[in-house]
Amino acid sequence: MRLEQKPELNEVGLGVFEGQHEGDFFDDFSRTCYQSFLDDEVNVALPGGGESLKMVDSRVRPVVASCIDSVMNTGHVLIVGHRNINKMIIKNLMSLSLEEGYLVEHENSWLYLFAPQTSGVYMVDIPSPQEPIQVYFGYMQQ
Repeated sequence: MRLEQKPELNEVGLGVFEGQHEGDFFDDFSRTCYQSFLDDEVNVALPGGGESLKMVDSRVRPVVASCIDSVMNTGHVLIVGHRNINKMIIKNLMSLSLEEGYLVEHENSWLYLFAPQTSGVYMVDIPSPQEPIQVYFGYMQQ
């Protein structure tokens, strides 16, 4: 087993807003700027090095292709990512549009499994030790 960190799988860069909570914005410009990003994460990049989902998709796409090749050669790959990265991974695995990829939902208790032989995705919900694991074919949408 080999562990690798891939910078291409880092979460969306928020530029000057990195590390801040939207409730901490004290000026109208910051609130307006951040709201425009929330209204259109697919196309809007925040100032100071922020990224849109289009930009994120461009950096995630080659890693997903490499992972598919690895799965075909070795049988398995585990990718651990955050919300929007996971959306773009599913988007690329399932050949979805950016808008469809943005609608893919991902919660903390969920895993997605990809079966390359059938190009199918399974969503696994692992809610808590007291509750049963649920497996669904496909992905969840907002």
